[in-house]
Amino acid sequence: MNLFIKELLSLYKSVGFYLLGFIFLVGSALFLFFFSGNFNIFELNQANLYPFFQIAPYFLIILLPAMTMKSFAEEQEKETLDWLKTMPVDMSKIVATKFLSIFSGLFTFLFLSLTFFFIVQHFSLNGIDSGLLFSSYLGLIFLGIFIISVGIFSSAISSNQILAYILAVLINAFFYFFISGLADYNLIGSLDYLTQSLSVKFHYERFTQGIFYLSSCSYFIGFSFLFIFLAHQKLNQK
Repeated sequence: MNLFIKELLSLYKSVGFYLLGFIFLVGSALFLFFFSGNFNIFELNQANLYPFFQIAPYFLIILLPAMTMKSFAEEQEKETLDWLKTMPVDMSKIVATKFLSIFSGLFTFLFLSLTFFFIVQHFSLNGIDSGLLFSSYLGLIFLGIFIISVGIFSSAISSNQILAYILAVLINAFFYFFISGLADYNLIGSLDYLTQSLSVKFHYERFTQGIFYLSSCSYFIGFSFLFIFLAHQKLNQK
């Protein structure tokens, strides 16, 4: 618990954390209410937050790796990883602590994004579908967990923070954009659905459409656990 509080305080004392939160919230607001385009709620004449859940993954894929890149890369760069291993705490608990502290940061961002809900609700005649809103936020939480897990894995295998950031962005972009795009081109015939089912975007969009599939929950939990497990194994080898 003390280690978690230490990590959490370190995160909330960081200027970078508030900068990332500012970019996420203000950037989303600009696309939703000011910039002309497919995400502008007023131009679409839709009193719902679907455009936010379309644009949010782009921000999270770029911003969350900036929070995860120093989780273990910094420890390796400063050669303090061996010191961490001497602590009377199992490595799995250290990894879990890093994960939970960053997830707390993500939860803060998403909680503050509820501001968009109140703005849109104010202009809505019939109100926003609360069930769809809950499902979409749940999908965004699962997506964030996946991105954080990939980021921690990237930080565990690299002692360079910039490299860890780039690697995390590339892996997440591969799972979100590339696999989904590959399935859309119908290159593999009957295996296209199987390819699509490996895409993060496919499972995330199920939530944003208000569709709750146990298989999608299992996908996010399974792959997130896999990347955390790989990070744990890699750190134990060092």
